[in-house]
Amino acid sequence: MSDPVSQAGATGGKTGALGGNFGDRLAEESLLQAAAHLERVISTAPPVDPWYEEVHAAIRCCTLAVEYHLNSIHGPDGTRECIGRTEPRLLPRIESLDTALNLLLLEFWEAKEPAVDPRAVLIESLGALAARLRWAASGEIDIDYEWITAIGGED
Repeated sequence: MSDPVSQAGATGGKTGALGGNFGDRLAEESLLQAAAHLERVISTAPPVDPWYEEVHAAIRCCTLAVEYHLNSIHGPDGTRECIGRTEPRLLPRIESLDTALNLLLLEFWEAKEPAVDPRAVLIESLGALAARLRWAASGEIDIDYEWITAIGGED
């Protein structure tokens, strides 16, 4: 099952923030899949050490997904540049998405640090991060959809 961002990027010859390699690291191409992975890990929450290892792996996955999407916004021929040339009216929404992703990135970096009350605090904060990651993903999907569809529709 492919995610809506990939589907949207495959239509009309225009591409959104699609995945691939980020430097020498494999990046999760879907913010939604990264958020779903984090939510699955949180829901399994047994009080044993392997769970914490998996949580940290999920945090790394989310961090890489956010970094990749920030790079796709700012990179050469990135989303901001392409949309700026073809649909400048969407630039304020790109700026909002960029701000949200930058804040998420900072929070994921902070979440990598050991929590004082590891279980309760970590689960609550990671659940909130996953929800905000889903929000950012839906915003990106909305921008991609609006970018690839004609303005005004048919009369």
